[in-house]
Amino acid sequence: TGNYNITYHNGAIIVIPKISYSVTFRVENGAWDDGEGDDATADRTVTLEGHEGDKLKLEKMQIPSAGSRPKDSTFMAGIWDVEPDEKTEIKQDTVYIYTYAKKEPADVAKAPAARNLTYNEQAQELVIAGEASGGELRYALVRGQIFHRDPCRNRCRDLLCLV
Repeated sequence: TGNYNITYHNGAIIVIPKISYSVTFRVENGAWDDGEGDDATADRTVTLEGHEGDKLKLEKMQIPSAGSRPKDSTFMAGIWDVEPDEKTEIKQDTVYIYTYAKKEPADVAKAPAARNLTYNEQAQELVIAGEASGGELRYALVRGQIFHRDPCRNRCRDLLCLV
């Protein structure tokens, strides 16, 4: 039957049982790079089959890619708990988990400051740049004030928005 590999060698019958292992791929805090709807976040399972003594390994095309679809703007590309590859021998049922990393909240490390300017018919820098961690400060001049339009409704402080 298909459950055994049976051979006859030097007067002896050799029976080698079939083996089968499931490899499950799971994604957390986001989606696989392909797929839509529930398929984009569902566990993906591959079954590897052979006979005792065989070295069962994944093929590159069996490993789903992840990293470009975090569930929202508070997450970014992450890492596998153990990196799946086509070199590692699978010796038991295995689960690989890709987890998108939590972004650090953006914060103004140094607030920008207006320059004290005198009209001189030359282009001048209006602002001494500020510094942000976990984000980027963007500036525009609106009615004499430093301002950032906020289409994404990001956290704003003193007319400066962190994105």
